[in-house]
Amino acid sequence: MISNRHELLSCEIIDIEQRFPSGVISIIGQGTSCFVGLVDHQTVLKYPLFPDNRFRIEVEQKSLEHVGPHPRVVESAGLTEDGLLLRYAQNGTLHNYISQQSKLSTTQLLRFCIQIAEGLMHLHSRSVYYGALRPGNILLDENLDIKLADIQGVLISNGKVVLDGLARESSMYYMPRDGDRMDTTTDLFAFGSTVHFIMTGQEVFPDLVPTAYGDDEEYENEIYRRFTDKELPDVSHPCATVTQRCWRGMYDSAEQLLMDLEALIKRLDAGTSVSVM
Repeated sequence: MISNRHELLSCEIIDIEQRFPSGVISIIGQGTSCFVGLVDHQTVLKYPLFPDNRFRIEVEQKSLEHVGPHPRVVESAGLTEDGLLLRYAQNGTLHNYISQQSKLSTTQLLRFCIQIAEGLMHLHSRSVYYGALRPGNILLDENLDIKLADIQGVLISNGKVVLDGLARESSMYYMPRDGDRMDTTTDLFAFGSTVHFIMTGQEVFPDLVPTAYGDDEEYENEIYRRFTDKELPDVSHPCATVTQRCWRGMYDSAEQLLMDLEALIKRLDAGTSVSVM
């Protein structure tokens, strides 16, 4: 099923010693392959957990160069001998922001969704497929504008993968499929799960708790089974139709779903009732 992820889950857990390259004031984040260190009020340094493992940040820089500047994509200041310099997003991840805010307007939540769709549309226009779309990889700047980060998916040219940072969706955002392909539909599937989190503050299957299963593989297999069998959440929120269409592969492009989201916010702004299903 999701063998590549199961292989990662079975790896030995290693304690990582924090390190501070020149210029790093403090470590403000840590992922599976990199630290994120604060350099100043505008800049962070993303650098590998192990100094000789620069592969992912090098792919990320190449992807950002290929994509080019865009308001919805994190800004890069280039590679250094220590890592990748990026613009600091002062409001952290979208996941943490939504989890910590008790009252956010529907308009604000829809604004987040629209901006993510704008970013995806730009990536896809450059034949880059995100591969790791989820709220924890989406940043918010000082104006609460979306910045897509961790662009370590694939770049496709003439039908062939020419760049692959090995970023893949986590289980709640993973479209069941044969093989390891990444394309518009896999990104839009993950977008559906992302919008679900934005609108509800919960993951797609909040009843599934990893500790309730014998091992991680059983937990992930159950998520995979539910998505495969279309046992999807029946939750009412303004974007419920959009999320269902994403999960069911009913959009051909990010542009199509962006049009649906923009129509939703226009109806809200006009005071027109919005169907939740």
